[in-house]
Amino acid sequence: MRFLALITMLLAWLPLHAMATELPRTYRDVASAARQGDAAAQLELAIRHAHGSGGARKDETVAAEWFRKAGEQGLTEAAYQLARRLEDGIGVHRDLDQAAAWYRRAADTDHHDAQAALGALLLRRDGAHYDPAQAAQWLHKAADAGVVQAQVMLGRLHERGEGVPQDARAAQGLFLAAAEQGDAAGRTQLAQMLRRGNGIDKNTIEGMKWLQAAAQQGYAPALFHLAEAHFNGVDAPLDVTQAMHLMTRAADAGHPPALLALGRFYRDGQSVPRDPVRALTYITLASQLGSNDATEDMKQLAANLAPKLVAEAHKQAKQWRALRGIQS
Repeated sequence: MRFLALITMLLAWLPLHAMATELPRTYRDVASAARQGDAAAQLELAIRHAHGSGGARKDETVAAEWFRKAGEQGLTEAAYQLARRLEDGIGVHRDLDQAAAWYRRAADTDHHDAQAALGALLLRRDGAHYDPAQAAQWLHKAADAGVVQAQVMLGRLHERGEGVPQDARAAQGLFLAAAEQGDAAGRTQLAQMLRRGNGIDKNTIEGMKWLQAAAQQGYAPALFHLAEAHFNGVDAPLDVTQAMHLMTRAADAGHPPALLALGRFYRDGQSVPRDPVRALTYITLASQLGSNDATEDMKQLAANLAPKLVAEAHKQAKQWRALRGIQS
């Protein structure tokens, strides 16, 4: 009996011992190990400062410094995290050259998110790195590993024939792979391909199913395309009320084509009462968020309004951005 009691006590003690040995290290312990050159501790310290957790104050500058130290010791995740910050200017000065270099270090060791991010960087037209052929190579690696963002980006390249041979069926397959993983962008791209039938078998019923699924996820481009379908009565019942609801949701999410469409509706009094100030507000936002088509509309509309109305529209646009944390 004593033996059985001893065994019972031992079995009860083991989980507690395991829990004690797995307790998270204190901030002081992690920081001490990091300063002594422990790469894993440097990465952990960087993550704590990035999130303001584990006893660390939130400080992206400090986080970037520790990501760099860990990355220099060969930790792939640290290299990837530093690259993201260099690309976006978070905690460090924005530097696309350095971002590309650090993404490449991580991508070379089969960090699939880094491969996708490097591919995306190589598709940016605001720097000297634009190289769709090289981008496609990295995206292919990430897409094969199941990274949905890479599948969608590579699908778009195949659809346009940019950096890769134009291949609608390859694009469809990549969009489908992303869509089946629940990716709203992949679902929207697949839906539009099926609705148009360019290079693949047209299937509007299937296309609308995918589009509605993406819209239910709140994905702004899907909301926009579904709104257009209801406005025009194409592939969906003609329903102006539902169309306006969907278009407004897409615009509220900052989708430039939806902002421009709403601006034109209010400018022309189409489906809504004419309101030149609201029209200029939406069109200005569309222009500021990247719609080239909106810029000329904005200039023409502003030229025909009283200065105080133009000022009011600009004020409302600024408030709209501030409410959503969007800088001009």
